[in-house]
Amino acid sequence: MRGDPFQLIHPALYIALVDQMTQPANWKVIRARFKEFQNPPNFTCLSIPVEASSKFVDKAAQVRNWWLGIEQGSIELALDFNYVVHADITDCYADIYTHSIAWALHTKAVAKAKKGDKSLLGNVIDSHIQDMRHGQTNGIPQGSVLMDFIAELVLGYADLNLSMRLRSAGITKFKILRYRDDYRIFVQNPQRGEAILKCLTEVLIDLGLKLNTGKTTGSLQVVARVEVIKKIYRKLSQLPNTGHMEVWLQRISHSLEPELAYKEQLCQLVKNRAADIWNNDWITSTKLKAALDPAQIVSKSKLRSLKPVIKPIEIALFPESWY
Repeated sequence: MRGDPFQLIHPALYIALVDQMTQPANWKVIRARFKEFQNPPNFTCLSIPVEASSKFVDKAAQVRNWWLGIEQGSIELALDFNYVVHADITDCYADIYTHSIAWALHTKAVAKAKKGDKSLLGNVIDSHIQDMRHGQTNGIPQGSVLMDFIAELVLGYADLNLSMRLRSAGITKFKILRYRDDYRIFVQNPQRGEAILKCLTEVLIDLGLKLNTGKTTGSLQVVARVEVIKKIYRKLSQLPNTGHMEVWLQRISHSLEPELAYKEQLCQLVKNRAADIWNNDWITSTKLKAALDPAQIVSKSKLRSLKPVIKPIEIALFPESWY
């Protein structure tokens, strides 16, 4: 996407294409196809152009959609998956094969059977885009909402094909967030991530596209989670009386990064450091003092069994059967 400069489309060509696409019958076909692209449960696309429903302009609404869906969504998925793979397509807009637009709208089999048939909407769109590109069949103009929408047709079709390929391979435990040509693939281990990348590469090759291997990276999700916890702690440390929150943050982070520094006295005990939880000087019984030793509060076996995800049973006020 980023390899091609923005292109100003001639207004007459732009309007002609919009007019064709928004004819009631044609728009119905397009909407139905996008609905199919949303069927795979493990895929979420956040880059379909959105219209502002409040005081925000459309561009702001798109940015907000990206922030909530990709950035905040990634944080939420970090709770469920251990590993994330970042990948993107090399020169996406510049390499989109215009004939693949008809494949995306009508399936490859139908498009090939009706190649050149101007009654097929995909062929009409293909022809209009070739007019914008001096007859070229490789690449679509970059820099307009209309072309973003066309690209989403092709990339949504790629999502659909990838979903079917992964299902055939028996790969079901994953989540993919996509914003245009950028992918975040959430899995439990690197091997599963590599398997999905292989399938994605094969799907893209069929469409004349390829992944940018230089920007394809994988990382353990624990890194992201620990960084988020550190940021929360830094924010809370500016406020008074946040000891209780520190205890909960340590509960979440201990199995990921046991050496995170918390100031709360109870947190110090977890790290095997002496802490004055209460004053026992007034007690004369040696036996009672030993029993009240703060170091006895922490159960080492329980500490070793902690997981970073807090189950509802730990915080539920009532038994689940009561709800």
